[in-house]
Amino acid sequence: MALRRAFPTRLLCFGVAMVLVAGCSSPTTSLPSRAPSTTPSAAISTADADHAAAYARVQSELTDFLAVWKSKGYAEASKAYLVPGEQASPSDVVLVLASGRVVAVRPDQWTSPDLFVVYVDLDLTFSGDAGAWGTGVNSRFVTATARTGTIPYVLEFATGP
Repeated sequence: MALRRAFPTRLLCFGVAMVLVAGCSSPTTSLPSRAPSTTPSAAISTADADHAAAYARVQSELTDFLAVWKSKGYAEASKAYLVPGEQASPSDVVLVLASGRVVAVRPDQWTSPDLFVVYVDLDLTFSGDAGAWGTGVNSRFVTATARTGTIPYVLEFATGP
């Protein structure tokens, strides 16, 4: 009997998360009536709201990263937003971003609001060499790790999980 109750609870949590990520303002309207009484819906809504807020912050930060890359160059953007291993060095070929936008941010792995992975699509256009990025839609896994300061996360890009 316990297994029968756990399975709908997991589906419920997933369903509420998807509704919140989609921007629904009333996540409790989709809760099934047979939800276990031991799981308060307010606790589920709070957790999913935390996830949605974190995903929105990282999407905003990715947009800011692209804006700085375009206006001030990759070296400046990488120092402000990326993990040390992905920051530009003086010997790096400079990639000039002509335009960039975040197309999509999808949840991938959740540890906490301070550490999670999203799968993003970035539409990029370069002046000259595009390096490993390529012109057009680029899909990457991005690990977001919380930090103090005005930029909420340090970002790490990867092509695989």
